[in-house]
Amino acid sequence: MTVGEEIPPDKVALMQQLSSLLLFDLLTNNSDRFSGGNLMTSKDGRVLFWMDNTFGFQIEPEGHLRCRTYLFRCQKFSKKTIAALRRFDLAALKQALQPEPGVLSEGEMASVVARRDVALRYVDGLIQQFGAEQVLVFP
Repeated sequence: MTVGEEIPPDKVALMQQLSSLLLFDLLTNNSDRFSGGNLMTSKDGRVLFWMDNTFGFQIEPEGHLRCRTYLFRCQKFSKKTIAALRRFDLAALKQALQPEPGVLSEGEMASVVARRDVALRYVDGLIQQFGAEQVLVFP
C-alpha cells in the first residue's frame, strides 16, 4: 500500500480494511495484532476479521513502536476514516464511553487522543508530500 504502487482490483476492499485496521491498532495501542492468529479473512478473501482486541489502551501517547511501525508502512487510507479521525477528540471519546463509565481512565483517554494526533501527523505528512489524491485513495 505504497504511494505509486497499484493495488490489484480484487484486493482493493481488503487493503482498505487493512489500512483502517492499522489506524485502529495505533489508536487502541494494540501491539499484539500481528503476533499470530489475530486476523482472518472470509473464505472469499474479501472481508478482514479483526480479532483479539484486548491488548491495548496502555498509556503511551506516541503508541507502541510495533503499532507505529506497521502503520508507517501504509501510505493509502480511506477518506471517510481520516475525516472521522479529524472529528474525533476527547469530548467525542468521553461521549461514546458515557454509557460505560470507568472503562478507560483519564490517562488512557488522553493517550488515545494523542495517538490520533500521531496518526494524523503521519497522514498529513504523506498528503503534503504526495497529494491527497495519492494518499486518500479509498472511499
